[in-house]
Formats: sequence, C-alpha cells, structure tokens
Amino acid sequence: MKLKIHPLTYILFFLALMVGMIKYVITIFGIVLVHEMGHFLVARIFHRKVISVEILPFGGLLKMDTPISEDILEDLLISIAGIGAQLILGLAFYLFWHFGFLETEVYKSIKYYNVIIIAFNILPLKPLDGSKMFSLLGELFAPYRIMLFATVLISTFGIIFVAIKDISIVRGNFIVFLFIALTTYREYRNIPFLVNRFYLERANKTFFFPKRAYINRREEMYKNRYNFIKGEPERIYLQRFFRFWRK
Repeated sequence: MKLKIHPLTYILFFLALMVGMIKYVITIFGIVLVHEMGHFLVARIFHRKVISVEILPFGGLLKMDTPISEDILEDLLISIAGIGAQLILGLAFYLFWHFGFLETEVYKSIKYYNVIIIAFNILPLKPLDGSKMFSLLGELFAPYRIMLFATVLISTFGIIFVAIKDISIVRGNFIVFLFIALTTYREYRNIPFLVNRFYLERANKTFFFPKRAYINRREEMYKNRYNFIKGEPERIYLQRFFRFWRK
C-alpha cells in the first residue's frame, strides 16, 4: 500500500502554518488518517488488494483493485470501518480525558472535529461512505445497474438540497462541494464502463451465490445473485452476447 498526499494538501498545510491554524489542520488530518486506516485494515482482513491511501485537502480516499462482484456484506463492513475507527478513537480520547491525561479544551476540540467528520461521511454524496453504504444496501435487493443510477441521482439531489437549504454552507465549503459535484458527474459518465465491466467479470468467471434471479434482460442482473437470463445461465448468455458484440 502506498500512502499518497495530494499536492493541494501541502498547500493547505502551508497556509494553515502561515495563519496559525496548523494545530487544527493536523488534528483534522490525523482523524482522517485514522478513518482511512480503518478502511484499510478491514480491507486487508478480507484479502482485498489495496492500491493506495491518498490524503486529500478535505478528506481521504482508499483505492482498491477488486472485482465488482465481491461479497456485498464484506464491502459494507469495509465502508463502515472508517467510521468505526473514528468511534474507537473518540472512546480512546474520552478515556484519556476522563482519567486526566488530556486537557478539557483539547478533548473538546478533538471530539468536535471527530463528530463533524463522522456526520459528513454518512451523507449519501459521492464519494463519501454514506453513498457507498446506500449503494451496497440497495444492491442486496435491486439490480446493480439500477443502483448505479440511484446513487448518482441521490448525490445530485443531495447537493441541490444543501444549496437550496443554506447556500452559505456551499460557499463556505466551495472546494469540497465542487469536488463532490465533479465526482458525481464523473460517476454518471462512468456508469456504462462499470456496467460493461460487471458483465465481463460475470462472463469470464462463475460466481456462486445462494440466491438466484430469473430475469429477462442483462440490465436487470443482480450483483449478489446468480442470474438466469431468459432461462439461460448468466455466463453462457453473456459469453454469447460479447461474441456477437465483437463482430
């Protein structure tokens, strides 16, 4: 695993140092690093291939190279692990404060930023954990393609709702919301690529799931079920589809 720091993060640290806010910035990025390490450790428990952990100016990003059709519950645990790590961090600092090893003002500051980061991360906006959890929970019951569109739609409406509710939040966090908006748009543009990658995975490898789905179109395929498309096993159907597609 590579730990990467985005160039803009260095600029943020420099600006924070110049205006005397370096302690607050270090606190925030310390919490972000703990959050990402939570994702990383659980991903490694499930033997996932982690490419990198990147520290951005407004959060972190764990990049993995894994098949789309991994176990949904495992993916859900990986998504929840970041918040779980923050809860453990919060408990640890509470105990330090309770037993007199930490000053009250320092504890209140860490607690405040920890709660803010947790609250922000559970929002169903791309690429936050809340969006991933919403998508994974939906994939237990709905076709994969539908959930790709649903998560993008929810993220879009979320951005619009926040802007209408209190535009000052967007103005005060313009870079963050610009990043979320651009990520949401990029995810929308990537839907065809992700869907075709999903089909190719299922055409080249047999995935065994206890549940079966009997569907009429490949667009209705579930990620956590073995699909029979027009009565035909998914792998056979998709292999024939891609042979015709190549021609």
